[in-house]
Amino acid sequence: MGELSTKLSSFKGPGFVRQSMRENDWSTSPLGHPDTWPRELLTVVNLMLNSNFPMFVAWGEELGFLYNDAYAPMLGNKLPGSLGVRFQDLWSEIWDDVGPIVSSALEGKSSYFENFPLLVLRTGQMEKAWFTFSY
Repeated sequence: MGELSTKLSSFKGPGFVRQSMRENDWSTSPLGHPDTWPRELLTVVNLMLNSNFPMFVAWGEELGFLYNDAYAPMLGNKLPGSLGVRFQDLWSEIWDDVGPIVSSALEGKSSYFENFPLLVLRTGQMEKAWFTFSY
């Protein structure tokens, strides 16, 4: 791999997600290549990548999905290939449940849920899982 672009070089360091971000084909992502990302997104991504708490960000009109190493195990078989895809496409099986929560967050309304039950597809079959999260 040749010299990293300036913005991609901000993802240098250890970790599965950092490496994936450096190697990802961003041409199909609604986020575009990291060289085009606004400073605000880069700041949020770097904060997230340095956290040991499972985190994700869904950015832009199409909610391009980015996450950290602590979040990656939740994706199961959705790895690899989940960086930068639309939130709704990545988690299509739970979108009917979380979509309204996302819409509320985009309107400025915060939310917090403990042990929120969802049927997720991450191991090849639907499974019930419980999540604690805030948007």
